[in-house]
Amino acid sequence: MNLIENKKKSNQYIAEIDGLRAIAIIAVILNHLGSDILQSGFLGVDIFFVISGYVITKSVLKTQFINFSEFIKSFFEKRFKRLFPALFVYVIFISIVVCLFNPFPNVSIRTGFFSLLGLSNFYLFRYSTDYFAQASYLNPFLNTWSLSLEEQFYLIFPLIILLSGFFKNDTKKISFLVTIVAIFSSISLFLFLKYYYVYSSFSYFLIPTRFWEIGIGVLIYIFHNNFEDKLTKKFLKNLNFTQIFGTILLLLIFLSTNELSHIKTLFVVLITSYLLISFSQKSFLNNVLSSKVLVYIGKLSYSLYLWHWGIISLSYWIYGDNSNPFSLLLIIFFISYLSFKYIENPLRKIEWKIYFMRTYRIVLCLITFSFFFIYFLGDSRQTRYSLIAFFTRNNIDPESFYLPQHVPGTSINRKNCHGSMIVNYESFSDVAKKCTYNYSKNNKNQSRRIFLAGDSHSYALRNLIADLSNKYKISFTSVSGSMFPSDERWFKSNSKLYTSDSLLKVTYDYKKFILNNAKKEDIVVISNRIVAVYTEPVNKLQGKLYSEALFYDKDGKSISREKSLDLWFKDLELFVNEAKKRNISIIYVLPVPEFELSAQACLFSADRKNCGEIDKNLLSKKYKKIDNHLRFISDKYNNFSLIDPFKELCNEKKCFMSGISFDNTRKVSYYNDNNHLSLTGSKKLFNQFDDIFKKLLSFDIDNFDNVNSFLEKKVKF
Repeated sequence: MNLIENKKKSNQYIAEIDGLRAIAIIAVILNHLGSDILQSGFLGVDIFFVISGYVITKSVLKTQFINFSEFIKSFFEKRFKRLFPALFVYVIFISIVVCLFNPFPNVSIRTGFFSLLGLSNFYLFRYSTDYFAQASYLNPFLNTWSLSLEEQFYLIFPLIILLSGFFKNDTKKISFLVTIVAIFSSISLFLFLKYYYVYSSFSYFLIPTRFWEIGIGVLIYIFHNNFEDKLTKKFLKNLNFTQIFGTILLLLIFLSTNELSHIKTLFVVLITSYLLISFSQKSFLNNVLSSKVLVYIGKLSYSLYLWHWGIISLSYWIYGDNSNPFSLLLIIFFISYLSFKYIENPLRKIEWKIYFMRTYRIVLCLITFSFFFIYFLGDSRQTRYSLIAFFTRNNIDPESFYLPQHVPGTSINRKNCHGSMIVNYESFSDVAKKCTYNYSKNNKNQSRRIFLAGDSHSYALRNLIADLSNKYKISFTSVSGSMFPSDERWFKSNSKLYTSDSLLKVTYDYKKFILNNAKKEDIVVISNRIVAVYTEPVNKLQGKLYSEALFYDKDGKSISREKSLDLWFKDLELFVNEAKKRNISIIYVLPVPEFELSAQACLFSADRKNCGEIDKNLLSKKYKKIDNHLRFISDKYNNFSLIDPFKELCNEKKCFMSGISFDNTRKVSYYNDNNHLSLTGSKKLFNQFDDIFKKLLSFDIDNFDNVNSFLEKKVKF
């Protein structure tokens, strides 16, 4: 046998580590059940990262290998047996269930497939840049990002071991290992702190900014193993006090609001590191952590981490926001127990052998099977729609949730014309050229133009305004991404910038472009989600934006929310006045009704009656100041008209997330999520826009070439 096991005492099982895992997984689950319970409980994942670095180093350094190939074979076989079986069952089972409730499961099930390859964090990073993606809580495989990140560390770590000279009998191999890990960790920590707010998805999902947490676990084990006596004398003198103090601090961090999370991550990593060092001593906390209950929960922690998020996410699809958290906890622990007892634990202890196939070939076959299985699930759209209708007892058209990413037949799309995707331009005229399409070919009114501006809510209207431009045979330009027309940052978030300087530059340049290029009787349509930070929250995401907003004047002096709103309206009024001087008309879309849950989760859940409606008077009161100010501008300036979504989406008492389509042929969703109108929802505003356009575009359209009616268009994927 080429593998020689070292039976030193220091390689024995440390029960306290499982106890610490239990604390981490409990914090994560409670946070995911409801962020108000432990608002920063998600930092439990960072405890797992440090523990992983510690445990994997302990396993590798206390096992002696004859050569590198033997080491690699043993190393990866253990990792596969430990992680893959439960993950495979989880991915296949959850993929099937989610397809029974989610009309658009492709992103979710692809995340699941990439998790089997150890790449879901890259996929989620790429997908996180899509503002109109399904809300993260609706993806049951979101939690796999951390597993993929650890698997990527497992690819890197053997190379570090090799570079350190462990297979050359180098006497300085430990020093080399410490040096390499310390350098990589330092760089990683620098990137993590630098990009945490500037490029949050990069900082959150990827190994370059997370390596340091696992790396510290590696370094802690090495120092603990080689300098235990010195560490005991220096750091473990008042062990009971420091352990309890650290644990209380850890609890306070979990209970704290979701602010300064990068700093709190540092504290969590440091506290975890100290606790790992102290587990070699006797203390009150070590006795608690090594208790049977916590140790058993710790042993279940991998299965708990896998299944808890899938169950919570599916509960939104099935029950909306009406799930009982205690029932969910029971289901989570029961399924995790079954996963641990019958899949995870037995399969990591036995030899994997099916005929001529052993571990690696079995894994390859299972991944190949999952690829074709998930491809079939994603491709069988009509079958999925039929199953969804059967299981949910709901006849809403699944394709009515669709919000297009582009205007068909044009270069107007998200990549060319929206937000942070377009900030690195040399000339704004180049941006405008890509984001313009002239429907006025060979028409006497070819000089007329419509400009669409605003944040993502204008993006949601893009195809509606494009079709109206087509109807009236005029030119259409659309650039979106910030709260047009203000090019000052009247507010920002205390957790991350709500809008960057580059987006403000886009707003400034687009406003300048419009005023310089718009001609007499041209039209500017504006739509913003101004209620996001200026009205009492309707849903959790808006609540986060609202609570974290900080307000400033041009000089950077702190001001009130009300003053900030007044300054924004002042900017709007200045733009309207400049437009009036040029005889340019402005059409402003009043705020749309917002809901608690995403339409895609709400309308196929058992709670759709409740989550699919909202009290109209409640919203009217919340929106009153904004509506009144916009109506005041409308009364003051005759070039300023309003579109009121409430007229189309509400009756006298309620506003509705779904209803009958504009052409009265089917039941549809009016929303893509909880605040953006879908393509079918935007059609509800067609008549209001059309009435205004007829007045402003006062020319005969009877001789226009026949075009496909907006009402007759089918959604194309």
